[in-house]
Amino acid sequence: MALTDPPRHKEFRALFAPHFDVRSARALGRQMRADIQRVLQPLGDGEIVDLADDVGGALSLRLICRVLGVPQGDLPQLQRWVQETFHKGRPLTSNGEITRYLVEMMVERMEESRADGLSSLLDGRIAGELLSEAEILLNVENLLGASENAGLTITAGLHALIQHRGEWQRLAADRSLIPAAIEEILRYTASAVHSVRTATRDVTLGGAHIRAGERVVLWLPSANRDETVFADPNRFAVDRVPNRHLSLGFGPHVCIGGTLARQQLGLLISETANVCSRIEVCEPVVPLSSVAVQGPAQLRVRLTGARGGGVKSG
Repeated sequence: MALTDPPRHKEFRALFAPHFDVRSARALGRQMRADIQRVLQPLGDGEIVDLADDVGGALSLRLICRVLGVPQGDLPQLQRWVQETFHKGRPLTSNGEITRYLVEMMVERMEESRADGLSSLLDGRIAGELLSEAEILLNVENLLGASENAGLTITAGLHALIQHRGEWQRLAADRSLIPAAIEEILRYTASAVHSVRTATRDVTLGGAHIRAGERVVLWLPSANRDETVFADPNRFAVDRVPNRHLSLGFGPHVCIGGTLARQQLGLLISETANVCSRIEVCEPVVPLSSVAVQGPAQLRVRLTGARGGGVKSG
């Protein structure tokens, strides 16, 4: 889907759309909150937690796996495979493991269809024809890879709130700021570094002459700090409105998981504020080594300002 042009791109999205819309987000809300409370429990107990793996990576993958219908007991192993496959500098042998695992899931759904995203792909038709096995596999792997972006956004967003303590205190005191804070986190962190497209016709853009067939690269972190669009673009402000960032794309290829990602991030901010008034970074932050995505690969923290009540057990 990510590498398909209209009109087939639109038809791919139509198969997935019911699992990512507002109704689906509402249906998953209770499970999202329970998952968040579960991963925050060690932080509430005063333990040192790696926000990258234990919170961001775990939550984003858990959510997409709920959509696809992956058994929850398989998540730890699948998370390791996804990290090894999509993180630069790690072995790629796990890509074969993921493929074998997904093929087994496909066979199960062929025998017994379910109300999940994988079954929608297996049962769905475009122009009256079923999708090929390769199309199904590539689309599911694309969604698993996209969970890395969501996890990086969660981790980088919490890091931004830790670094800007005043903004964190504002959010904790006034939860009505959370919707604007979500958009600011998306703008400020921009986990996807770039997007490449091919020009379909000659055009002049910003004084640059682009010819049909030439590749065009959009650098998202730069676009999100365009001083002609954003006032004081390098400042992190949880009340920034309007906020026309491009972190989730634009037009036909806008991120299909945007609604779910926003809801999960909002719930995480709220639940984290319930746990503590302050989080402290314990070790130097380790950045991800990649040209495609950015964010902390490791962010170890501990709670230093507990609130009453702690975290509910998931």
